[in-house]
Amino acid sequence: MMYSADRMEFIIDYMSAYKQKIEMANKMGLLDSAKMFELFAEEICKLYYGVNFHNLNESTCNFPYFDLISDDEKILVQVSTVSDVHQKIKKTLENIRDDKKNRFAKINSVYFFVLQNDSIKNIKDYTGANQIGNISFIKENNLITTQDIINKAQNDLIFQEKLYSLIKIEFESFNEWARKLEDALDNSKNIGISNIETKINDEYVIDRHELIEKMRKDNAKFISVQGREGVGKTVICKKFIEDENMVLYARAERFLEETHLEKIWNLDIRRILECLNGKKIIFFIDALEFIADASKTKFDLLESLYNVVQKYENAYIITSCRTSDKNAFIKIESKYNIVDYDVNEISECELKDLEKQYPLIKKMSQDKKYESLLKTPFYINIMIKNSVDIDNITDINKFREYIWNNIICLKNNENKYKINLKDIEDAINKIVFDRAQKFTLGIKETDIDSRILNVLETEGIITYNNEGIRLKYDIYEDICFENFFDNTYCDCKGKYQYFYKNIEKIGRCVYRRYQIWIANKLLAKENRDKFIYNLIFDNEISEEWKKQTEIGIVKSNYSNSFFEENEMEILEKGLLLEFIDIINLYSYDAKIVNYEDFSDVQLIPVGAGRENIISIVEKNNIYCKNIINKNKIVKLCLDYIEQRKQKESIAKKICTIMQFYIEESFKEETFNILDEINKCLIVTFKLSNYCKAWLNTFFGKIIEYYNGTDTNKRRIAKKIIEFIIKNSWPQLTVNFPEKLCDMASMIWKKEKEDNRFYYIEDNPYGLRDDYDHLYPNVKNNIFLWNIFRNNFWKGLDWAIKFVNECVEKYARNYPENLMKIKLIFIDENNIQREYYGNPNMWMGCTEDHYVHNLLSDIVYNIKEAMINYIDKNIFDKDTLKFLEYIRSKIYKESNNILLLTVLESIGMHYQNEFPGYALDLISSIDIVEWDISRYATYLSNPQLEMLKKQIFQKAGIPGIKNRYSKDSKCNISIEQYAQNIQINGDSKIIEKCYKILDYLYSIVNNDEENASKYLQIQKMDFRNAKVTQLDNNIISIEANVTGEAKKVTERHEENKLISNDLILKLNQYNEDLKEKKDCSQLLVNLIDEFITVKNKDSIRTLGLEKIIIGMISIILHKDNVPIEKKNDYCIYWIEGIEQILKNKSFEFETSLISNLIEQLYIDIPIETKNRIKIIVLKFVNESGYDGIINSIKEEIIKYLRKDSELSNSIFNTIIELSKDEMEHQKFNAKYIKQRNNDFKFIPNKIPKLKGVDIHIKQEKEKEYKSHRIGIIENYLYSMKK
Repeated sequence: MMYSADRMEFIIDYMSAYKQKIEMANKMGLLDSAKMFELFAEEICKLYYGVNFHNLNESTCNFPYFDLISDDEKILVQVSTVSDVHQKIKKTLENIRDDKKNRFAKINSVYFFVLQNDSIKNIKDYTGANQIGNISFIKENNLITTQDIINKAQNDLIFQEKLYSLIKIEFESFNEWARKLEDALDNSKNIGISNIETKINDEYVIDRHELIEKMRKDNAKFISVQGREGVGKTVICKKFIEDENMVLYARAERFLEETHLEKIWNLDIRRILECLNGKKIIFFIDALEFIADASKTKFDLLESLYNVVQKYENAYIITSCRTSDKNAFIKIESKYNIVDYDVNEISECELKDLEKQYPLIKKMSQDKKYESLLKTPFYINIMIKNSVDIDNITDINKFREYIWNNIICLKNNENKYKINLKDIEDAINKIVFDRAQKFTLGIKETDIDSRILNVLETEGIITYNNEGIRLKYDIYEDICFENFFDNTYCDCKGKYQYFYKNIEKIGRCVYRRYQIWIANKLLAKENRDKFIYNLIFDNEISEEWKKQTEIGIVKSNYSNSFFEENEMEILEKGLLLEFIDIINLYSYDAKIVNYEDFSDVQLIPVGAGRENIISIVEKNNIYCKNIINKNKIVKLCLDYIEQRKQKESIAKKICTIMQFYIEESFKEETFNILDEINKCLIVTFKLSNYCKAWLNTFFGKIIEYYNGTDTNKRRIAKKIIEFIIKNSWPQLTVNFPEKLCDMASMIWKKEKEDNRFYYIEDNPYGLRDDYDHLYPNVKNNIFLWNIFRNNFWKGLDWAIKFVNECVEKYARNYPENLMKIKLIFIDENNIQREYYGNPNMWMGCTEDHYVHNLLSDIVYNIKEAMINYIDKNIFDKDTLKFLEYIRSKIYKESNNILLLTVLESIGMHYQNEFPGYALDLISSIDIVEWDISRYATYLSNPQLEMLKKQIFQKAGIPGIKNRYSKDSKCNISIEQYAQNIQINGDSKIIEKCYKILDYLYSIVNNDEENASKYLQIQKMDFRNAKVTQLDNNIISIEANVTGEAKKVTERHEENKLISNDLILKLNQYNEDLKEKKDCSQLLVNLIDEFITVKNKDSIRTLGLEKIIIGMISIILHKDNVPIEKKNDYCIYWIEGIEQILKNKSFEFETSLISNLIEQLYIDIPIETKNRIKIIVLKFVNESGYDGIINSIKEEIIKYLRKDSELSNSIFNTIIELSKDEMEHQKFNAKYIKQRNNDFKFIPNKIPKLKGVDIHIKQEKEKEYKSHRIGIIENYLYSMKK
């Protein structure tokens, strides 16, 4: 038993020199002493205060500057190992005082736990007059030092005993952790990584720095380096980590041997990562293919490593894996977003460099039979290192035989070492097969004769690891298995069941090894005849092994000769379908593709099987004979075009097959024809270079169908055109731009079934209502993406014409919603041009639904394509000509300002490279004012955004992504753009700017009516600006604002102060909500103040509407809010929605509309309820051409599904209104018939005859008397059934 004095001696000794002892235990500095002290302090505080603490650094922290917090959140502790403790305490108290989020409002005291040092005597109390902020600090009460811990231990026996146990365990643990980590790192470096050879012949390095630099630049947390055997995957990994201080290396087999993650490196991985406290560490797992056949529990062990590492930003994992085996790890790759990097075979450029270095390689490269050998660095290294006589090497198989006999089994050294060749072979086989069967990292040294062991070690055939010995290279093991299969096959003498029975003894990895063996046997005719032929065509072979043989053949890149030699036998024995099924099921590699929000698994077609089977199918007209299911052949072709390397001859054969299938389907012209031919069309689209003439004829036929009078053909054509446009692959837009543009125009414009008497189009732009459903994201429209990138000028001509037609139609249908915007062109002798426009049109491409999304998508894709081109050709002298031509073309050919936004975006994006490009736009003061709204979308107020998010979350609204990404270089207003020109432009551009400003002064008066417009002009004009020198490097330029315009600025400043005050109040409201206080009255006051500010300055308070409606949605559910108030807020919301129906602006989250409709069931005035019902009716009846309206409509329909009473009322109202409208149409049809005897009225088959009413009124004839008002009163307001 240890007495108190002994314990105290240990405690005093340990605590007095804590830092030094930790650093001594951690002599390499691998663990972070500050982090270790923090972990120690957590345990000490539990003892000292008698309550549990948790670490604030391990969770989202509401209390910055502190490390520990008690479970009841009453005690906050900062843990520190700094030497200037007094400065740290003072700084922390100041940070608390200055905290803008007011997170410490309820904290009365804080504590500091520090190591004893000389600076403690400098600490003073901060209380009374010296107090910093709301929290007082008294050294005696709020400071805990290691000396204080000692004092408490001397006076509290129970505390002393617990403390002693804690620090004894802690010291021993840290000492042990540091030692184990040091050992693991040392073993990884000196045993594992150092044995990885990186040079050819120990002297030449293949230059693959580009791949390594890309890996470093990407800085992915989880990396998988993949490629076929011998291409240098492990070398790439070693190069990648060679400059890192901490790397833990393990062969993948270690995960087979152990059941717990801690056993892999003999470390508690979680605890070590915790103590590293941000120091970078990489886990390098080599040769994952060796556990590809392992049980699920071993995969779970590997996954547990990823699961631990993903929680620490400083920890990374890199693995190597053969491509042929990577499918086994697809689940882990997908779950952890592992980034794949492919290591390719030796390139032509790399081979030429090797030829210069080594004459042997030059000689071999001149003979095609060595082509496959020279693709693999491993083989090249062996040839050079061993000065191989290549005259006896005819192919890879012969070379692998050479490796087995002369390098692995040391045939040429048999006499030198006086060891029997058979004994060496037996030892090699034991090493390999014991490892394979037992799934171990190596076998015991004692299992092998010591003389043989010494020889194998001397010749570099084996390598040592912690578990024993294994062959040095994985390819050596491959060759060993291959030799085993060869011998076993020969020994069976045609009794193949014995062959398979014997090879099955090697265990779970047999299938993978067998397929590799089959693939290698395809290379030489001798082997194809000896091995492959019998294993395919012998009837006694089991279906399972026959399948494995076929998989090995079709996945190989060297199966061409096999299929050529055995084509007729494959057909005669009915094996063609078997091969097709095997290819369609198994001939793939899996690849993880990481997108912005998710990861996806893609199957990558591999092998030469497809091209050979396609050739057989086409050559023998199999596709015409209906022998094999069409879908299977189509899948074969569809997958082939996804393979990396394609042959023109095969592509042409595929086109022949697909054309046949498509033409056969058209003979029937069935309802579901697209379902039959869609995949065939995709194939021809992707191979359009090889079937241009046929596709040209096909497209012409479809267009003819669409424009014809045959209803069935038109319906077929519509579906196919939709499909073509949605699948406009790049090559299609290169080869058929005009036809694709024509089809896009056809399919996106709203169909008109009749253009006869007095027809007026309902949709203002004449575009389809369902565009947003077809293309929910701008990136979904690949036609627009590809046409502007691959055929820009054709695309631009089409876009200008298309957008012009749509806007012209809008101007005809809704002239009141558009105005003519006038621009003056100083460079063209002050010529003026007019363009249709309104504020929403200028906002196109900033957010969705300001105009029809199709039009915004067109303009957005033009901008993106231009930026993409300019960035690639920024230094090309022709780029300026390109830009000038586009500017001239758009200004001269466009009829609307939506297309002019292209010029603004390009002008702003390249304001330094191409100054003044968009300057002509400031000649419209309307555009200058409207641009404030566009610029406002860039103004990020983090606090306001946070509060908006909180309000929306409270109201149950998820995050919503914008359709269009913002160009950060356009984060200026056009007003600022003009100012920048005057500062940075040359004299010619500045002079042009002044002339435009003078023109604006001449047309806008500085009076009360035009004060806002005049203000914008004066703010753009720096000629009379006030310049102030702020320091040596900065000057301030302030425009001279006078007259009525100056009063506007004064009002803006006043409203700005009010807005800031509101944000603070809203913040306080959210804080009170957390405390579950009743904040109804506070929220009512906030809503009223927000509405007042919004009404005063609608332009400068953009975005407040969303917050207001969010708050209204909350208050409408509060029982303690007066009905009068609720009614006022309902009316505010209703009036806003009515603005939307008038094509004006009002922003709110559409998913909240149900909160407004629910007010029908509370006691607000009947007049307000009726207005709500009218809104519901109008939106249900809307055609949906406007995206915002359509979005509101969708939410209303969702609500109606839950409210049967209101649904029935709306339904009955619509039915009665429809009856009334039909009578109206009959009345108008009768009027037309009296004046045009040829007119035929077909109810519900022709458009509404709206225009007739105008003529009746003009001619003062009797007009139709509508019953609409009575129907609404009876069926909607009174809800008559």
